[in-house]
Amino acid sequence: MFANAQSEVSFHPPNWDMEASHAQNPLDIICAETTHSLKKNLRKHLLFHGFFLSLIALEAVVLASSLSFFMEISVVSIALSGLFLTLFCYVVFTIFLQTQSVAAFYALKETFFDKVCTLTNYLEGQAESHILMGSCFAKLAEHIEAKECELYQHALGLSFLKLLPEKACFLLHWKKIYQFKEIALEASVSENIKFVKCFATSFEAHSSLANSYVMLSNLHGKILLHSSEQSKLRDKYLLEVKEKFQKAASLAVEEFKILKDFEPNNPWIHEQLALSFHDLENPAEEISCYEIILKLKPKDIDTLFKLGTLYFKLGQNARGLQVFADLKKLNTNKAEALIKNYGSNAQATS
Repeated sequence: MFANAQSEVSFHPPNWDMEASHAQNPLDIICAETTHSLKKNLRKHLLFHGFFLSLIALEAVVLASSLSFFMEISVVSIALSGLFLTLFCYVVFTIFLQTQSVAAFYALKETFFDKVCTLTNYLEGQAESHILMGSCFAKLAEHIEAKECELYQHALGLSFLKLLPEKACFLLHWKKIYQFKEIALEASVSENIKFVKCFATSFEAHSSLANSYVMLSNLHGKILLHSSEQSKLRDKYLLEVKEKFQKAASLAVEEFKILKDFEPNNPWIHEQLALSFHDLENPAEEISCYEIILKLKPKDIDTLFKLGTLYFKLGQNARGLQVFADLKKLNTNKAEALIKNYGSNAQATS
């Protein structure tokens, strides 16, 4: 497909970690500053919701007390009206604050972009600048990921929040952290697309873009994974996340197909394709990828096990048993683990 592909280019971000031993990585400093700004945004939202929920609770207590101790209609009406007014204001201000929050996240992204531009002498249209900026946005998303639970725990500086389990922290702040990481990873994708436009037939360019799509699909996939365990997530929003997940995974597949045209005998590329097809719930294509890998690495135990498992799950028991026999010849305990999947297709359909 790319018979006349231009020569391979190779760009590497500056090795900031190798700078003075006592100096902090400049990119880490920028990521920390961005994280701090995000923490301030979370603190504002926490105070807002805390204030209104406390006020609603107080008014509910006053209403209950008026019903118990005061039988006058006027007192009950005033308490009830106050409660409904507070609820109405809470809903209206929540919608407004949500809109402002998204705008604030994009402004925070632009601030991060400007700081990195100053650090790296970013030039629009320069390949090195785009791949470096893309990696910086990916680094920001990873930094937020590492600090995710801590972000909310320290939003008000309350030490007792450290006792909250990870899932509780997730329930408290998942949407806002998810939105900001999505903005960062979409920026990474955008920069890598610009890199591809500079070197359209570069293996590294398409590999970097594929990795960006994988990170974005993994972000959406994590939300879907959590949502299967959390009943409070809204179905409409969950469907939107699923659509984003499928789109990112599909785009990753397209990039890996391009890489496959560059290096058709590279097992790593076929492994990435298999993982992407697994995410897209396309077992037929996943099987095809593992069959190609086996031709390249005939005695790879992990590939044999994954392929045999897929055969059994799809009811292709004859092929699954052949893989089982191949694993037995290799004297591995994976064979015994594989045979436990025999009949899994029948159980799934019963």
